[in-house]
Amino acid sequence: MKMHIPLSFHRAGQAAALAAFVTALAAVQNTACAANRVFLLNGNALTGQSIEWRGAEKEYRITTAQSVVPVAMKDVDHLEIDKPADFDKAAKMVEAGQGAAAIPILKGIAEKYEMLVWDAQAAGLLGRVYIAQKDYSKAADVIETVLKHVKPDAVPLATLRAYWEALAGLKRTDDLHKALDEAIGQGARPTAAQAYLVRAGVEKAAGKTEDAAADYLKLVLLFDNLNEVQ
Repeated sequence: MKMHIPLSFHRAGQAAALAAFVTALAAVQNTACAANRVFLLNGNALTGQSIEWRGAEKEYRITTAQSVVPVAMKDVDHLEIDKPADFDKAAKMVEAGQGAAAIPILKGIAEKYEMLVWDAQAAGLLGRVYIAQKDYSKAADVIETVLKHVKPDAVPLATLRAYWEALAGLKRTDDLHKALDEAIGQGARPTAAQAYLVRAGVEKAAGKTEDAAADYLKLVLLFDNLNEVQ
């Protein structure tokens, strides 16, 4: 059975999908503040000269001019982290069809910025590069490294879409359904909308027309004003 994945997941639309991916990243980049900040669940925010992730302790270390402040991961809502100096260069290389040359740069960013926002951005670009090379296994692996630590709402939609495409390419149908269900249940509204659309396509390809119709109907009823559904 050939699995149908909509939203430019076919070869003819790969260039457009990649351009949209880089555009989405640029939007994130342009809104980033020139400071490293940790926003806490209690509404407070801490600004530091640098922020370091400590995996063993599951906490962030925020270095200020006066001290180093530890903050437990469970108390963190989200972060703003300065963009890596070479990220734009790597993104433009991928967009220009030079993805293979960008791989070392993106791997370095993903490693250095573990749990610091930009690992998820780099993973998404790496995923697109590997998908273009038909190496769906590497694409899934690099994105799963990020997903195992965070919920879907903390991962860029473009990265999740690359992950869904990789799972489809690997014919990991059960994992794809699980990932889509999690995105619907835990993701932000644009993410949930995209997940509904992809899930409907998967269900239709599997002959589950009633399930597919139900998901399409939910799109109309729940997300009629979202441009991301288009």
